[in-house]
Amino acid sequence: MRIGAFVWLVFLATCVVAADGQAPAGDAAAILRDMRAALGGDAVLGAVNAFSADGDVRETFDGRSKTLSIELSVLLPDHVLDVRRDVDMSSPRTIDITYYRGFRGDTLIRRTVSTIRFPPTPGPRMLPRSPSANRQC
Repeated sequence: MRIGAFVWLVFLATCVVAADGQAPAGDAAAILRDMRAALGGDAVLGAVNAFSADGDVRETFDGRSKTLSIELSVLLPDHVLDVRRDVDMSSPRTIDITYYRGFRGDTLIRRTVSTIRFPPTPGPRMLPRSPSANRQC
């Protein structure tokens, strides 16, 4: 099963509930239970250990617009990578900047790759350990 289908179904259920007004809490729980069952049940969803999503974001400001491509990759329970690519071809020189953000366990991922001079990327740092970090997902 694809986790994208689950996200899509949650989105549709949210739209239906929002269109009809606020539903009682029992209805929301029933909708979520039915969606989980339609996707194969808790056993199938519990077996998901990785997923990814990608897309484009269009930003407009001061009459200019640009498109960023975004990719989010997750390896449960503690690996997340967000890659954003910003390509500006409006000037005589193409500017291509890729931002890598996320974490791998306790190691913070922060890297920027660019076709222009850019401030140095700080090295990996340790994330503060929280009591909930030891909890299994």
